Amino acid sequence: MCLVTNAQSDGSANSKIKKEEHKKEIREKNKQKSEIEGRKRHENIQTKAVQKRMKKHRKQRIHVDAYERKPFFLKRWFHKKEHGS
Repeated sequence: MCLVTNAQSDGSANSKIKKEEHKKEIREKNKQKSEIEGRKRHENIQTKAVQKRMKKHRKQRIHVDAYERKPFFLKRWFHKKEHGS
């Protein structure tokens, strides 16, 4: 009969994991910041009329996606009816 045991770690493995997670978080934050800066730069390059149009459509896009659309009328008319108990 042979017992194999691991020596208890001094916590260095946990600290390495925490450091890696922290690095990932920093990378994600930097990525988000760069995307925002890129969008701002893109908008600043555009003419004033285009900036207005972009702003208008940005607000419209948020509004349109906010509500739930009804299914196509043929699907509503000819859907399978559930046979309840």
